[in-house]
Amino acid sequence: MEYASVSGTAYTGVGQALISIGSKEGFKGLFSGLGSTLLRDAPFSGLNLVLYTQMRRVMNDFAASQGREVNTFETFVAGAIAGGLATFATSPPDVIRTRLVLQKSAMDAGRASVQTSLRGIVAEEGLRALWVGSLPRIARRTIQQAVTWTLYEYVAKSLGGTCLSPAK
Repeated sequence: MEYASVSGTAYTGVGQALISIGSKEGFKGLFSGLGSTLLRDAPFSGLNLVLYTQMRRVMNDFAASQGREVNTFETFVAGAIAGGLATFATSPPDVIRTRLVLQKSAMDAGRASVQTSLRGIVAEEGLRALWVGSLPRIARRTIQQAVTWTLYEYVAKSLGGTCLSPAK
């Protein structure tokens, strides 16, 4: 559904997409791209968590030096920094995942193949090609993670605290 304009296949909804893909490509078709998605999302999640906990610690130390607790804005900034940096670092796997999807669509439509290997992309297009399209992704994910971590902290404190946001 994400690449309907490229693939030429438009679905009316998730249910119709699942039925259509399942009937045409079977069980394997429903999970194509899972490996490349995991190669992008698992490192992103790990980096995001590590970076956020480190930023949160810095923010906590700063607030403690002023005799106060971390405020919502500081939590938002910590989440934004963590999300932005993790997104930048995981841009190459995202480029490869996107190209795999586009290659499948190109082959289905009888068009030329798209370079999908890390080595091939760098050899043909240079190192910068691994970050093509990263600016919009970074902008979107930065805001997403800032909001996500801010909400996490709010809910965690409301429920009695966690190791990241201990109750006082």
